[in-house]
Amino acid sequence: MNKILKSTFVLLINFLMSYSVQAQFNAGLRFGGLWTSGNQSAADGFVTYHSWILSYSGGVYSEFDIRENLSVRLGVGFDHRKVSYGNINITVEDKFGYLTVPATLRYHLDDKLSVNAGVQLDILTISKTDLTYFGGPFVLNRSSSTAEFTKKTNYSWIMGLEYTVDKKGVGIRYLHGFLDINDPKAPFGEYKIIGLHAYLTYRIKYVKDGK
Repeated sequence: MNKILKSTFVLLINFLMSYSVQAQFNAGLRFGGLWTSGNQSAADGFVTYHSWILSYSGGVYSEFDIRENLSVRLGVGFDHRKVSYGNINITVEDKFGYLTVPATLRYHLDDKLSVNAGVQLDILTISKTDLTYFGGPFVLNRSSSTAEFTKKTNYSWIMGLEYTVDKKGVGIRYLHGFLDINDPKAPFGEYKIIGLHAYLTYRIKYVKDGK
């Protein structure tokens, strides 16, 4: 499945770039808050809840106009994602760092508002787990690396809205992992990451009205 997604992602990038080589483009920065949680795929009875936790996401992008109301945005960035889950006795907080490569197609409803959808490649850089145990008179805290249970690459589909005025913009988007981020040997079951990203953009290269 991962190989199929990788091939599809590469084909998508090549397809978008073939339309974008000679197009006028904008380039900019993106930064904002990222709320993430887990969507349990294979629970063993241990996990009774998932919580949403705020973290951050940022990056740079280039946007190419390919039609009057259609553009392609390609970027690279970094996501810091947290997922908290557990039961009445144990709280687990997984922390991940991902190098991200998003590719989205954007439809401009007017000169300010646009909708977008696409695919994002996620490359793991950090994987850590904090475990808090409440089963007694003492609270036990433990941290460890979970890299051995975490897949090195994954893919997410993303979709959202963005409102832009000249160089500044604000947006919101939803992301959902295609695959479980961990393997079946993970101590607390497998899950996909889901997230909601609210962000600001600033165009450092801005082409307006074809100029």
